[in-house]
Amino acid sequence: MKNLYQSTEIQQANQVVNLKRIPAVHFIFDLWSAGSFTELGIKGKLREFNIDGWKSLVIKYAVGYTDGEKLNVRPKKNCKAVMFFINNKHFWSHLTNNEFKIFLK
Repeated sequence: MKNLYQSTEIQQANQVVNLKRIPAVHFIFDLWSAGSFTELGIKGKLREFNIDGWKSLVIKYAVGYTDGEKLNVRPKKNCKAVMFFINNKHFWSHLTNNEFKIFLK
């Protein structure tokens, strides 16, 4: 499988995001990782207090995002759903808006 989403810089609230905005319909239940980042080699949940420690790894494999409240499955307020691509497969998980700031320049 190839990565379906190519990174581009876009403006969000006057800040540059190095991720492509992906339509919410692409964030399907079968690709949801239930808050786990084990596919990236990260054990446990990724939370705001340690996101900076995993920043380079998360940014390396993230390929796109959408607003969490626009999701058809697992909608969540004050979050972004971020799509990742590693080992020839896509998966996604929620990041809080504060965690998502690692993608802002």
